[in-house]
Amino acid sequence: MTVGSGKVTSDWGRTFDQFAVWRPLRLLRRLGPVVQGITLDRNTAGDAYFPTVHIHVLAVPFPVISLTMGQRLLDDSGAQKQVMFSRHAEEFQVAVEGVRRQSSLSVDEPRNKTWSMKESRWPVPFSRSGRGLGFRSTG
Repeated sequence: MTVGSGKVTSDWGRTFDQFAVWRPLRLLRRLGPVVQGITLDRNTAGDAYFPTVHIHVLAVPFPVISLTMGQRLLDDSGAQKQVMFSRHAEEFQVAVEGVRRQSSLSVDEPRNKTWSMKESRWPVPFSRSGRGLGFRSTG
């Protein structure tokens, strides 16, 4: 049975209850100076979605929610994993566990706890004369 974007969004929102549903297929939560998101990007045919975790830095003005550090869910071979809307019920929990395991920034830590990156380098935003958002690495 094929499910719609409302059901998919609802399932992800219930699973990651610290995130708010911002728009269909878009979940967000604020973590201090960043917004962390889980975006369920449709494929070009519109019959599947790619779970993607990202952050948006609030320290520099930017007109839209950026997909900084976007991490699409990968399958065992390293290819981007898509979940067919018609197979959402069967594949949803596997996709959730993959997102939890692969995300550099925890999607489960409570907002009020200190969070850390699994990676050893954390990109720090900086602005060049206010004309854009660049990244440099600490460490």
